[in-house]
Amino acid sequence: MVRRGEQGAIEDSRLDRLRRLVAHAYERVPFYRERLQLAGVRPGDIRAIDDIALLPITDKRDLADRPPGEITASGLDPARLVATMTSGYSGEPFVIRRTRREQTRWARSWLPDLLAAGLRSGDRVASVFAVREERTDGVGLLETLGLVSETVVDCAEDSPEIIRQLAKARPDFLRGMAGVLEHLANSMAEAERPICPRVVWVSGEVLTPVARRRIEAAFAAPVHNAYGTHEIGLLASDCRDSGLMHVSSPGSIVEILTPDNRHAEEGETGEVVVTALDFFAAPFIRYRLKDLATRGAAACPCGARFPTIAHIDGRSIDYFEMPDGRYLHPYRILGPALAAAPWIRQYQLVQESRDRIVLRLVREGPLDESERRRLRSTVDSLLGPDVRFRVEAVPRIAATPGGKSRPIVSLVE
Repeated sequence: MVRRGEQGAIEDSRLDRLRRLVAHAYERVPFYRERLQLAGVRPGDIRAIDDIALLPITDKRDLADRPPGEITASGLDPARLVATMTSGYSGEPFVIRRTRREQTRWARSWLPDLLAAGLRSGDRVASVFAVREERTDGVGLLETLGLVSETVVDCAEDSPEIIRQLAKARPDFLRGMAGVLEHLANSMAEAERPICPRVVWVSGEVLTPVARRRIEAAFAAPVHNAYGTHEIGLLASDCRDSGLMHVSSPGSIVEILTPDNRHAEEGETGEVVVTALDFFAAPFIRYRLKDLATRGAAACPCGARFPTIAHIDGRSIDYFEMPDGRYLHPYRILGPALAAAPWIRQYQLVQESRDRIVLRLVREGPLDESERRRLRSTVDSLLGPDVRFRVEAVPRIAATPGGKSRPIVSLVE
């Protein structure tokens, strides 16, 4: 439990780090200097944590549209930084750049929650995520910390193959995307050898109450839910006592903003906006995640003096059912397509029926036929002759009535 005096010291530290970050961005990062000048804000204007509201909000597209040198601190060569290409839960692919020290700090941001969930030194860990996002220099995220042996399983594999690899790994601690593990739970009856981890730790997608029950029943283990991003790291995680999520990461400031840009009150839903306090190479200051969340109590009823989130409403991924009965994770389609077309600014993958899938994409300029054919060729063998895959260039991807984009949509019952 965090005592009041400790909480005050944490807040003072966060203010000092925020002021240092803003001063650094103003002096050394052209993108943020321009944004702050346009907003009429100087680093000295940040005198309290609440003054963060003076800073302009940044969208992923604002950063992605700029050359790397404009969003990276002067004196650093973007080509020499650790670069991670996200698959884009928001439908907007993006390259994250950090120094090696910052990359290690990002990995370590998850560690306190993993330990709280039950991770032990020497555990066999299996992680079911998108492989290119989960691996650093070919090594799994947790293995980089030197505590455990880790098997990384590509979440885009077919369920029988994932189950086979998990059964071989015999994990004590299982990590994965909530939707993928729920899908596995529905297939577990077909597995020849059961997978019996001590704990199942989920992140990356919305965990519904039904999904939690199914995963716990299939793996005979408690589920611990964490919320974080590739850009920032851990943001919030399960409280076992209250059922809420603690917003407890010391390395970030998390805001939940209503449509009129005020901070949400308890029970109100708004957009998640995050500032990473420890990343200076390519900062994220008031960065809009395009996730929706509902604000919980200002201090958790368990006694910990952390603000809380009642539930996360964003980032749920649908599986696609094929005419031959297979279920494909959308990353099986998106991974090759995004790799073949780094010029894609925004996308939406829609399964209109079991035999029709469309990739809608936004790009500058027209889409010529050779590009269209190249994109189709990346998935032809995967989908097979019974599925029609078409590529459409569109001027924009429409948001839902709530303002959130849906990059992956299945219209199949």
